[in-house]
Amino acid sequence: GDEIYPFEEYLGPDRDHLPSLSTAVGYYNVNIDNPVSVEEIKNALQAFDDVDGDLSAAIEVITDNYTSKRTCPGIYEIVFRATDQSQNSTDFIVYVKVQDLTPPVITGPNYIKTSPLSPLSISDLYNQLQYSDNSNKEVDISVESNNYTNNSGYIGLYSVIFSATDLSGNKSYLEMTIDVKDEDSPVIFGPTEFYKAAHETIELSEMLAGITAYDEYCQDVTDSIRIISDGYSLNAYKPGSWPVYIEACDYYGNVANFTFYVNVHDAKGPLFLIDTNLITIVLEDDPPSLEMVLESLSEGKDFEYQTIVDEYTGNEKRPGRYRVVVRAESEMREFEINVQGEETPPKLSFWQKIGNFFRELFRKIWGIFN
Repeated sequence: GDEIYPFEEYLGPDRDHLPSLSTAVGYYNVNIDNPVSVEEIKNALQAFDDVDGDLSAAIEVITDNYTSKRTCPGIYEIVFRATDQSQNSTDFIVYVKVQDLTPPVITGPNYIKTSPLSPLSISDLYNQLQYSDNSNKEVDISVESNNYTNNSGYIGLYSVIFSATDLSGNKSYLEMTIDVKDEDSPVIFGPTEFYKAAHETIELSEMLAGITAYDEYCQDVTDSIRIISDGYSLNAYKPGSWPVYIEACDYYGNVANFTFYVNVHDAKGPLFLIDTNLITIVLEDDPPSLEMVLESLSEGKDFEYQTIVDEYTGNEKRPGRYRVVVRAESEMREFEINVQGEETPPKLSFWQKIGNFFRELFRKIWGIFN
């Protein structure tokens, strides 16, 4: 009837076991743009010992392959250690994965305007790009799509999409819109001066028949020529210079302007009333200018002239013969101006001077006695 009590087998003095480490997160993912420090990782660890209790504050870093590489993508090892009062220690390894999650930055013009006559190459577009990456300078630029190159000679809107990819595979995009437009004006070809006599009948349409218009992209646009202002038709028989303003337009609204003049002259009368080929001028203190000479010879009639050759101007006070050529409209006239020096008494010989002396002497003596 003895009562039996359960008992544990005696194992000797209490044993101090190794401390144990635990952590809520044993594997760290770190963004390269916002890396954490080793201290932050250590503070997330906990260490317990069955005798000494909580040893979290005693955790130390044994190996740190992370800190110096935390701005470079990769996986790096950190070794932590916890040691109790009996110098028992336990190591814990944390693997930190540094990740680049940010795509490169690619910038450039979103809109480019160009001519169908001056196509842009992909290199031309590429040279207008700027790009950068947060972790390294190795960025791959690629063309994702391109419907411009094969249509560069045609009017329209087209798109080229570029991509930028870093070593971590992050990718960003930039779309360029290429606007192919014809903004070059046509060119008008033709004479700027027409001449007709006042009694002639020449229609304006006859003059326009000799004028053409050409555009590099649209080719011949002569049919688009139209009159903007006509100063000739109502003055067709009136002497004068009458302007006519015209314009030409290509298929895309680019306009070119052109002006020509119709010079109507009175062909029944001479333009020059100079009736001599040699004009003699006696040298004086205030010699006439060429303009004054022509006015005096034109009998007071007004006419416009152009001086072609003028050897007289600048030599008005120097005796000699000087050639002058002038033109009024289509008529030319050449003449000479002969500048003569002032008349001076003829030179006397020695004996003539002696004779004059005695004649004057006898004249005075004769006057005394009479």
